[in-house]
Amino acid sequence: MTKEQLLFQIANIGYSTSYGRDKSYSTADIAGKTTWRVSIITLLIAMLGILYPFINRIGLLAFGVISISIVAIYIRAYTDNRYIDSAIALQSIERELQSLYFEVKASIDSDFTQFIERLNELDNKQKKAAINTQILGSDWYAHLKMFWAKKINSKWFVDELGLKLFFDKLPFSFFLYCLIIIVLVFLTITAYFLADSLVQNGQATSIFYLIKGFC
Repeated sequence: MTKEQLLFQIANIGYSTSYGRDKSYSTADIAGKTTWRVSIITLLIAMLGILYPFINRIGLLAFGVISISIVAIYIRAYTDNRYIDSAIALQSIERELQSLYFEVKASIDSDFTQFIERLNELDNKQKKAAINTQILGSDWYAHLKMFWAKKINSKWFVDELGLKLFFDKLPFSFFLYCLIIIVLVFLTITAYFLADSLVQNGQATSIFYLIKGFC
């Protein structure tokens, strides 16, 4: 293994470690902060149902309360200290990887056996410390933490790996969701103008009744 290959490998594992750390921190943040927010929203909706017993479509209101409660239960499953413990362990390993990277970079020795052994050891440690099951949305939040909120900490492996904005610092799923939203907005605008045209031509009394007829 050449020096350049070893540096690239260290940076690659450093990226994985940093990502795993920030995903664990993200899961802990989302689960810890969102649970209370969801609980408060559920309580407010439940109070609304009590204060307005004669509201139409009370079943729809009850469905909303139940749905939010299910979300709260899902999030509560991730309020576990092991995510914080994992993040702290991965953070320590990442610092060791960063130190190893600069040691190799400054080395003039042609024998990298000891460096490779240390890298393999740190790689095994980060794999054991990482948690595979993370909460929904933690990947986006982790990218935000790693490349935007704490970008100075990730600069060493970003430069070595040559990571770019698109598809590296912003995940592919982000672009996919953006595309879906754009398509939905386009279809909504197209449907509106089509419905408005039908109303103007006298083929429907109003857009509201036209939509009601489709539903």
